[in-house]
Amino acid sequence: MFDDQDGYDADSGAGPQGAATAPFDIYAWAAALHDYALRSGLVSSAYVPDYLTLERLRIYFRSGLTPSEAARACFMPC
Repeated sequence: MFDDQDGYDADSGAGPQGAATAPFDIYAWAAALHDYALRSGLVSSAYVPDYLTLERLRIYFRSGLTPSEAARACFMPC
């Protein structure tokens, strides 16, 4: 579920389908997403997501997207 280049992997708290099983997993995933989005220039350090963006990211997390896939899907222009 997590990006290997970010030091996370599918065995870290993930179930058989790669879905996270522990509440803490979403926090680690969100931190990796934030780091990727900052490094890639997709968001600024002052960015604060609104409720709809947080809901979209939660859906991406539950769908098994990696942090970088979710960041690109959420923040890159179409």
